[in-house]
Amino acid sequence: MNKPAELTREPSTQAVKAQLARITQSKGFERSKINCKLLNFLVNYHLDSVENGQVARAPKEIEIAIGALGKAEDFNPAEDSSIRVYISNLRKKLESYYQTSGSDELFQMNIPTGGYALEFCWCDQQPLVENKQPERVDDKQTNENSKRWWVWALVASVIINVWFVLGTFTNSPTENLDSKIQIKQHDIWQPLFASDKPTLIVIGDLYMLTEVDPETNILRAIREFSINSDAQLEAFLQRFPTKRNKLKKASSAFLLKNSVFALQHLLPLLADDSTTSIRLVSELTPSDLRDFNLVYLGLYKSLGLLDAYLQGSNFKLLEGVSGLHNADSGKLYEVKGDLEQEYTDYGSFAKFEGPSGNLFYIFAGFSDASVIQIAKYLSSPNKLFSAEIERHSHVYSNAEANYELIFAAASFDRTDLDSKLVDSGLLNIKTIWAMPDE
Repeated sequence: MNKPAELTREPSTQAVKAQLARITQSKGFERSKINCKLLNFLVNYHLDSVENGQVARAPKEIEIAIGALGKAEDFNPAEDSSIRVYISNLRKKLESYYQTSGSDELFQMNIPTGGYALEFCWCDQQPLVENKQPERVDDKQTNENSKRWWVWALVASVIINVWFVLGTFTNSPTENLDSKIQIKQHDIWQPLFASDKPTLIVIGDLYMLTEVDPETNILRAIREFSINSDAQLEAFLQRFPTKRNKLKKASSAFLLKNSVFALQHLLPLLADDSTTSIRLVSELTPSDLRDFNLVYLGLYKSLGLLDAYLQGSNFKLLEGVSGLHNADSGKLYEVKGDLEQEYTDYGSFAKFEGPSGNLFYIFAGFSDASVIQIAKYLSSPNKLFSAEIERHSHVYSNAEANYELIFAAASFDRTDLDSKLVDSGLLNIKTIWAMPDE
């Protein structure tokens, strides 16, 4: 087929804008305001530079943040990775468009990996515009990212082994695909997968300390159960001032069994999206609470910045014991039994809206058993569509509802057996985010 004269090099401004309109009005983009804003910005940035007789160049990350998404001028790419995540998602959306409703387009708009420059290319041909060198990532950001690689490596390696040991891949691909579609369409999960925001999986790590063994003079890691944050450490040191020069916060994280085994159940759902990332709760920043949809997996005592959720709960943590008390009904759910023998653990799943319209999904419990079993329950089609959970649909059927579900988990000698949904209730979102009364 002969190529139109206007496309022998680079598409005309008119052709580009016409395709831009088709893309932003397509099914995959019309509900995604962020992707539309990003693509409009990148296209106009490219066209403006070309029309001014300049060589097309890639916009900087801070230019995208301010110009496309209205971020503040003090936006710091070294501390906020949301732009990189959004662009990654946009690449995926563009690929999907050209494979579906845009399959007949004469040319494609691409964002090469490693930078933010827009390029145009013929379908199944080489790029029309010479590839630009990827923008150099700030050395500080690179170093920070490299520090987190061990977390990814640890989680990934353990999950892969768990999948093979437990036979995760024994079902046919069709069965797995059908199950995932069913789960994602359930009222509990649908709001998360319909959201434009990137997802951040938050792993609850334990707060660890270090001290020098007085007998061996060797530095060792220790765990003080009453210390789970910097504030609690400072309060402890004020009570015991002689420990101030002996106890230090450990630089390495300590992960529990629940983090990996619970993630094993949820990762097949969440890993399909290239915008999903993983972070330890100890590394969470206040801006993360605004910029991401967060999925937390861990113990109540490891919530860290997420412990504000408990302020809006009608199920109060009991002082001195492991249990939940329903303030309305008076029902008590207290962990019973010997952890080394048969025991019943309790935990909760909470879904609520964040400060910027983002979503929070909290999987929390008193021990490993509840966190793992809740994740398993809510990722199982048989459980999600059972009569047991349907009895609580009045709290979760509304996509905008803020609620929590309480589960009892049976365990024997730290082996997870089964779980049961025992209670539910709505959350007070104003209390969680300290919103003033209207």
